[in-house]
Amino acid sequence: MDTVDLSRLLLPVVLILPWLLLCLTAASRITPWLRRCLVVPPAVCLLLALSAPAAPLELPGLLLGSQFGVDGVNRVFLAVTALAWLAASVLAVSFLGTAVRPRRFLACFVLAMGGNFALVLSQDAVSFFTGFALMSLAAYGLVNHRGDTASTYAGRVYIVLAITGEVLLFAALIGLVHGVGQFQFPLRFDAPPADWAIACAVLGFGVKAGMLPLHMSIPLSYGAAPLAGGVALAGAMLNAGLLGWLRWLPLGSFELGDWGLFFAGAGLLGVVWGVVQGVRQASPTALLGYSSISQVGLMMLFIGAGFLAPGQWPLFLPLLGYFVLHHAIAKTALFCASSGHLPAVGPRWLWWLVFSLPGLALIGVPLSTGSLAKAGLVEVVTSPGVGLVSLAPWLTLATAGTAVLMARWLYLAIRAGQSREVLAPAPWVALALAALVALGPLLAMLFGVPVPAVGEALSAAG
Repeated sequence: MDTVDLSRLLLPVVLILPWLLLCLTAASRITPWLRRCLVVPPAVCLLLALSAPAAPLELPGLLLGSQFGVDGVNRVFLAVTALAWLAASVLAVSFLGTAVRPRRFLACFVLAMGGNFALVLSQDAVSFFTGFALMSLAAYGLVNHRGDTASTYAGRVYIVLAITGEVLLFAALIGLVHGVGQFQFPLRFDAPPADWAIACAVLGFGVKAGMLPLHMSIPLSYGAAPLAGGVALAGAMLNAGLLGWLRWLPLGSFELGDWGLFFAGAGLLGVVWGVVQGVRQASPTALLGYSSISQVGLMMLFIGAGFLAPGQWPLFLPLLGYFVLHHAIAKTALFCASSGHLPAVGPRWLWWLVFSLPGLALIGVPLSTGSLAKAGLVEVVTSPGVGLVSLAPWLTLATAGTAVLMARWLYLAIRAGQSREVLAPAPWVALALAALVALGPLLAMLFGVPVPAVGEALSAAG
């Protein structure tokens, strides 16, 4: 069986498996066997992401005619989504053994997973909107699972912003689809869409992506959710907002300078605000929430460049995808390392040295995923026609700010990490992901990303 045939087989399986798990959750007790089944859907999803793209799966009787598939836009997002949910599922297997309300957590966890898979694989706007709404609303059960004062407050902030975002996205769906006369991606615009429709899409997806000033729920929800839920929120669901911008906005179609400058300005503000607020946090997970806001600000510069130089968008898009891949792997590893547990083998200092690798990748140490991702960002902002060369010094300051944040995270995590356990899964997951961030050139080649300066980086290392 070749990879195309494998992809055709795996695509419906990935869409069905979360719903099968949901049915098993409703029909039986939460047995150890059922808990272990959580890792199967994201594992199959990762295998799909690594397979060759095939013809989309068409379901004309679902919604307004749904299509699902893997293409050049969503393949990297599918890989990072699968990796994040796989890490979260490994942690959930352990968490469900001691959870107070395991059935509720498992149901919300599986629903959010199924919605996330559906939106990433969707090839039409209606299916994307439906999967996005399912994921966002189900994640409320992860944020407010504990039911204490802090998680209840975080849950209220989260659900208010989530519902506000869904209303804005519904308005954007009407405005954008009316302008193109189709639901299927890519949305082909004959003329620039109305500014109000673009604004609704920008703000609606900005709630999930952590764009200022819609970021309030991110540090709150990261800190309130159990570790498995926080990993899913940080590593997978955050990227759904970015993918929404790529799917719904007219990137590469028209030069919209005002929107390009908006994304560049809002992104730069997010970079600064994330660092300033992050260093003030006393919780390592809350600090990682503000770090995500800062990193999303850098990713917004790619989108701003796409509006300013639409002809170069096909070159910018894979570089943005690689930045998403780098950030998701590093941030998921840091979340797992924030669990407060260390394996009962080996010296403590060695484990913290390993756990610092994802933070060093975010800073941009040579040959890591971060160094190549930031090389791509510099290439984009200094490209002819983009007009963002003046931001280059700010990128250097952003790197320094990230270094301060990661030093602060390491201090907080070491202070909290006093427990030594033989079977704690979180540090082992962090170890596996930390190894990936050191494979920057390999991951770039695997996904066919022409990251600038790869050859120069390899030559320098030699």
